[in-house]
Amino acid sequence: MNLSRKVLALMVALAAGAAGAAGTTAGTVINNQASATYTDPSTSTAASTVSNTVSTTVNPVPNFTITPNDVGPGATQNAPVPAYDKTGVVPGSQQAFQYVVSNTGNTPVTVNLTTQNRTDTTVTGVAYYLDTNGDGLYTPGTDTPLTDTNGDGTVDTGSIAPDAKVNILQVYTVPTTATPGSYYGADPVGAGQYDPTYKPGNAVPTTTSTTVVPDPTTGTGALTDLDNFNRVLVYTPQVTLGPIDANSPGGTAPVGTGPTDGQTNPASGSTPGGTQPTYTDPTNPATPIGVSGSTQKAYPPADADTTTADKVTFVNSITNTGTNTDSFFLLPPTGLAAGVTVTYLDASGNPLPLVTNPADGNQYPQLTNIAPGTTVNFRVVVTYPDTDGTTPPVSPITVNVPVDSASDADATPNATATNMIYPPVLQFGDATAALGTTPTPAPDQLVTPATAPGLTSNDNGDSTAIFPMDLANIGGYDEAYKLTGSVTVPLAAGGTTTVTVKYYIDTNADGNPDTLLTVDGSGNYVSPVVPAGTEQKVYAVIDIPAGAAATVTNGTSSPLAVSQQATGAVSGIVRQDNNDTVSIAPTGTIALTKSVDKTNAKPGEDLTYTIVAKNGFNTAIKNFVLKEADGTGSTNVFANSVFKSVVASLNPAVVAPGQIVYRFNGGSWQTSAAPTVPLTSVTTVDVAYDSNGDGTITALDTLDVSATLTETLVVTIK
Repeated sequence: MNLSRKVLALMVALAAGAAGAAGTTAGTVINNQASATYTDPSTSTAASTVSNTVSTTVNPVPNFTITPNDVGPGATQNAPVPAYDKTGVVPGSQQAFQYVVSNTGNTPVTVNLTTQNRTDTTVTGVAYYLDTNGDGLYTPGTDTPLTDTNGDGTVDTGSIAPDAKVNILQVYTVPTTATPGSYYGADPVGAGQYDPTYKPGNAVPTTTSTTVVPDPTTGTGALTDLDNFNRVLVYTPQVTLGPIDANSPGGTAPVGTGPTDGQTNPASGSTPGGTQPTYTDPTNPATPIGVSGSTQKAYPPADADTTTADKVTFVNSITNTGTNTDSFFLLPPTGLAAGVTVTYLDASGNPLPLVTNPADGNQYPQLTNIAPGTTVNFRVVVTYPDTDGTTPPVSPITVNVPVDSASDADATPNATATNMIYPPVLQFGDATAALGTTPTPAPDQLVTPATAPGLTSNDNGDSTAIFPMDLANIGGYDEAYKLTGSVTVPLAAGGTTTVTVKYYIDTNADGNPDTLLTVDGSGNYVSPVVPAGTEQKVYAVIDIPAGAAATVTNGTSSPLAVSQQATGAVSGIVRQDNNDTVSIAPTGTIALTKSVDKTNAKPGEDLTYTIVAKNGFNTAIKNFVLKEADGTGSTNVFANSVFKSVVASLNPAVVAPGQIVYRFNGGSWQTSAAPTVPLTSVTTVDVAYDSNGDGTITALDTLDVSATLTETLVVTIK
């Protein structure tokens, strides 16, 4: 048949209304009495009559539901309805789920509430509340706790009238020990009670009897509303920890190639000109820090202070790669070397807040409220004992930085970054067979000026002093070293000169220097790159000039100190060696010449002799005397002539208290040139320079280098 759209809509509406109704209230009495109307034939007037009354009492049909129900095909505790399936919850968080308890029967019911847990996890402390404002959220002080209204020991909804409903909240706390990735959930289980004596018109009872609501399907047993599971998935924090990030507050782009002096690039190992990204310590721009994945390597320069602890500040970044806004504890590094301490600061160098980690009750610095996908920088300040003055090789200082999410139940790191410090340490000194140097000086090198130089390291017979030296790199990174040295050499002619030390290496392995090191623009000799934990043998070579004055005379030595310095090309570390010495041997002769004014003369004529003595040694001459006496060499002057006069002079001039002194016939020294014996008896004439003016000639009297003593002797031929 054809039905109009209005009729069809009305039927649908009526059907819907009928389906949702609880039915006639239990206890309602349905009375029925038949009546008839007719025309009374006897009177021809209208008449009526009624039958007897029959009565029917409506029986109670108690029923209720708790919605939503996940009772679809295959529904389990692992497949709740979407609104009751939460992800990303954190341990210790409070969860609330709204359920609707509806009286679908025809008599008031009270629904007792118990909890069924998941089969794999258990939540405790489940509580039920009346959702007073119906917002589905638990609001302390607003939402009323459900109590035991019927005295059976179980909290309940209180009496619910037919066709009425109440909004309730199931509230529980996820255990603080919940493991990331685990599920928790609960099912509010309802068991109804009703009063079979309830009559319409009576007030809705506040307390019902203990008569249970039977299963409407069988009419027996007890109706239990199940399959209302909610489910929460415990959040699994995800975080990456790395070096400084340019896109974060306080970050600068990690670019650069380290030193550009042509020597080793510590940020990329021993390869000059390496391209490993670097940035600099924000508190010490002289410290380059190399970046490689989550590992950073700092190469601090040396400092002059060898007692105060050193410090490197790294900039690390933390990225929240999870799906929730999260906070992260910066846990203390473990296994630090002795004396190493670590401080965490924010990206600007300010202290971070200390927050208690519920997992262990300890307080740690925390980076708070980092949104998903956000990167935040922070500083790691590492303080460590100064290594500049150490002797054994120094190992890199390793600091593993662990971070722990505040959204899990443990204090176990979720990510770790590695910061490493490679401190520079150098020993520079006289060579030894083992790694390192000796603190005692090498044997004094004796050289002879005005001889040929040589490069034989064990040869002291030339004008070259050679000192085998060690550059022991016992620090953390490869480095080349700049070498300088000098020695101040006195000159025989007076004054001094500074001789620069030259540096060689032994490239042909014969134990002698043979290859001169390259000299940079500042006059430094530059060594090859010395790998960390090894040493390079170099030779300090000093060529003493020909005019050098002797430092060894008559058994007395005054060695010349050799000053040497090695400086790290990258670290700037400075080491000196000042304990090597050079001694200069005496060398030279006394230049003695004699002349006479006549080569032919007659008896009675005078002869004038000029004797010139010059100190040609490279040191002063002690106890020097000019002697005229028969029998000395080929002298027979006094056998054939008579002494007349003598006079002497010194160049450079005599300096008081020095004086020229004379002695005749081996007598006493005198300042007068006139003998105290008859002229005819003079057989010897001595002339000397009394440098200390004590009136006699001893080892205390010296004739200086290049000094000339000139004597003029006049005699008369017999």
